[in-house]
Amino acid sequence: MKRFVFGFCVLALFAACESGTTYKKFPSDNDQLAGGDELLNDDGQLINDDGQLINDDGQLINDDGQIINDDGQVINDDGQVVTDDGEWPDGEWPDGSDGEWPDGSDGEWPDGSDDEWPDWSDGEWPDGSDGEWPDWSDGEWPDGSDSEWPDWSDGEWPDDDMVNSCGSNENCEETEYCAKPDGTCMTFLAGTCEERPQMCPPLYAPVCGCDGNTYSSDCDAHAAGVNVDHAGECGTNPGCYSNEECNDGSGMDPQFCLYETGVCTGPGTCTEIPAMCGDIYSPVCGCDMVTYDNECLANQAGFSVMYEGVCKEEKFSTLSFYYDQSTMNAPEAKVVVVNGDATVEFPTADLMTRTPFTGGVYFRTTFYGTTDDGSKIEFQLRAYSIGWSIPKTFSLDGTNNYARWTKTGNIVMGDLSGDVTITQYARDNEIVTLMEVGGDMLTFTPN
Repeated sequence: MKRFVFGFCVLALFAACESGTTYKKFPSDNDQLAGGDELLNDDGQLINDDGQLINDDGQLINDDGQIINDDGQVINDDGQVVTDDGEWPDGEWPDGSDGEWPDGSDGEWPDGSDDEWPDWSDGEWPDGSDGEWPDWSDGEWPDGSDSEWPDWSDGEWPDDDMVNSCGSNENCEETEYCAKPDGTCMTFLAGTCEERPQMCPPLYAPVCGCDGNTYSSDCDAHAAGVNVDHAGECGTNPGCYSNEECNDGSGMDPQFCLYETGVCTGPGTCTEIPAMCGDIYSPVCGCDMVTYDNECLANQAGFSVMYEGVCKEEKFSTLSFYYDQSTMNAPEAKVVVVNGDATVEFPTADLMTRTPFTGGVYFRTTFYGTTDDGSKIEFQLRAYSIGWSIPKTFSLDGTNNYARWTKTGNIVMGDLSGDVTITQYARDNEIVTLMEVGGDMLTFTPN
């Protein structure tokens, strides 16, 4: 019997040494513990030198196993105090800081309508989302009661794409104006200070300014320091993309979606179809690729004018890009450039990148050709963070928005012009996870 007990003890000691850690009851003298030993109370729970319960990471816990601070308050992983049910304390910010607005002023809503904080008892923001600022995509507070934002003492908007450079012309130099995307007329939405045009081309492509006045062109509006509310004269109905959008189905007062000359995609302006047209012969090519004796007859048929003169047999360049991170590893992309009688294809592209700037974001990628001369299409679109939604059409102007054919040595072969449209877009922080861009009626102009 003694031999059995002795052998059992030896085995038990050997097993304890193999594990590297021995567990002992809390002794009266802590100095008796060897390095690496853990303290246990009478119930076999881990404790520290002061007899307080701890978890495997050495953090203080209560009887329910919740992490607590030195005052016995339950805290989350970031050390913030929460109630026993895991909800935020009433009337405090999620970070548990000071219960005041960002400017730390008086704890009142910007319109002064209320002197109490909302009841953040469920730990959610007003839109019930997830602890982040709401999207504020319409630029208004949830109740829409006020046109002013809080102090934002750090100078940044809630979304990193929206940086408050200017709100009105008063924030810019005398030779500048606070430029904003078309359709953005609210002073509390961000813009960027840009130089006012000194000269504008003598054309009539009427726009309605944010001041309620009609200007001959967007250039004339900008020269006056005014942003554009919508295309077309003031008082018309803007923003159509098809003739169907301009009619209610009753057949009364038929309208069509009129675009500017040279543009065959929206947004346009719902305009009455002419009842009668003269016999003047001034041929135009309609957006349906049909020649009409004059612009009025094209409009009477429900079409805008692509260009003046008889329609020619034309082949258009095209551009397409599609990428969905959840379904594919590489983008489906192709640019077809029609250069005179020659056709050049660029069948592959890099992933689209997203680069924020003051007031917006750049989208960029490169399409690659199959020749050995380094041919590629450098592609860029500039989108403002406020005021754009899907779908969004961009005119390739060769400056902010471009599709440029280059060869080895940065030799510029020429640029594509026309409209491309983003029809799908999503991102995860700085990563573009979904993007669809297309343009079907592009024209290549050699350098």
